[in-house]
Amino acid sequence: MTFKAMVYATVMIWVAGCAACFQSFQLARQRHRTRYVTAIVFAAAAVGAGLLGISRFRVNYSQTVNGQMRWHIDSRWFFAALLAIATAALVHAVWRKVNAPPSSRGQ
Repeated sequence: MTFKAMVYATVMIWVAGCAACFQSFQLARQRHRTRYVTAIVFAAAAVGAGLLGISRFRVNYSQTVNGQMRWHIDSRWFFAALLAIATAALVHAVWRKVNAPPSSRGQ
């Protein structure tokens, strides 16, 4: 896989994970029983993307000029942030499902 293709794949996984977190937060705010389950699924997918990004995708880039490093990008930091936000989204969705009023739990 070329460097550009790896960067594009990494960015797309990160953006998809961020979108899943956002969607999870939005769905957990609604009061329908099926929305809580969908929010949990989206948050779990985002946690999976964060873990996948930390463990499998490592895009490192550094530029040296005359033996001095100018800058360095490591994709694991972006996925660590995604993992933290996704974990918060998962906790939020589960918390909202557990504390939902009885009429929306579907009992």
